[in-house]
Amino acid sequence: MMSTHPSGFYIYPMQAYPDQQRRRLSAPSRPACHTQAGFSLIEAMVTVLITVLLLTVGVPNMAGFLNDSKVSTHANDMIGAMTLARSEAVQRSRLVTICRSEKPNDAAPQCSNGSTNWNAGWIVFAEGSSAPATVGVFDNGDTILYRQDVLPQNVNAQGNLSSLTFNAMGEAAGAVNPAFQFNYSVSGNAKAKRQVCIGRTGRVRVLQGVNDNAACN
Repeated sequence: MMSTHPSGFYIYPMQAYPDQQRRRLSAPSRPACHTQAGFSLIEAMVTVLITVLLLTVGVPNMAGFLNDSKVSTHANDMIGAMTLARSEAVQRSRLVTICRSEKPNDAAPQCSNGSTNWNAGWIVFAEGSSAPATVGVFDNGDTILYRQDVLPQNVNAQGNLSSLTFNAMGEAAGAVNPAFQFNYSVSGNAKAKRQVCIGRTGRVRVLQGVNDNAACN
């Protein structure tokens, strides 16, 4: 119903709009529930267990791979030095010697002929003279061609001779079945073995997993 204001104006009653009615009738909204993301205790324990198993299996294999890589690298260094000595002997038509040296980086390095352990390093040099008294000894007139520094800890190189000389035909002069054993050794336990063999003609080859000079025959 309309009412009349003393001023003479009609006053209409206020009516609620539909959207206002819906807001009044609708129930108050509940706060949204948020789920917490993460791992349960069991899931975390399983993850830790799997990680431990992977490390137990993987770490020793990785260590073995790295040790094998070290031995292979330095066995290849020896093969490279032998190949260089042989090729230079043919090219220069003169004797070329490779010998173990305890101070290969000295200005005038000397062959260390008192041992067959090559861990300290080695040198390759062209002989200035073919006189028997000077062959296998670095002296004036000889030319250094290659120097190998000391090997890393636990990498061992053992030969059955302390020096080897190649002649102008590329042959291993005066040597019988030259051979070198490379391995990675801890507390006397040799692993990652390589056997370097030099044939009578001077040909160099390597055997994997072997430390036996007889295998070169």
